[in-house]
Amino acid sequence: MARAATMARELLEASAPEAQVVLHGDVHHGNVLDFDGRWLAIDPKGLIGHRAFDYANVFCNPATDLAVSHFHRRLSIVSEQSGLDLDVVRSWVIAWCALSVTWTNNCDGRPWTPQAILAEFS
Repeated sequence: MARAATMARELLEASAPEAQVVLHGDVHHGNVLDFDGRWLAIDPKGLIGHRAFDYANVFCNPATDLAVSHFHRRLSIVSEQSGLDLDVVRSWVIAWCALSVTWTNNCDGRPWTPQAILAEFS
């Protein structure tokens, strides 16, 4: 967690204010609907920040086994399709997982997938 916290601080410090964008904040398989090929993202949180943050949640869905086994493939796809550096995407995913674990642990929950990703890839 300490390593992930350091990574998050470095990411935030390196994020230029002019490069920040409006984010959904909770993009995952359940929050994107398909209306005959017209995609609609629902339940936005309305955050502002680095665009890689919005990709991070996708890495934890829809199930832990899939998230862990497809991690590197997803990392390559997101990096290629977004034009973001692979290490930048990976760092945002690790930082997001640490945030999720901390937030959920403080709420007495069990964020199994973020914990598994941290254990395996951080």
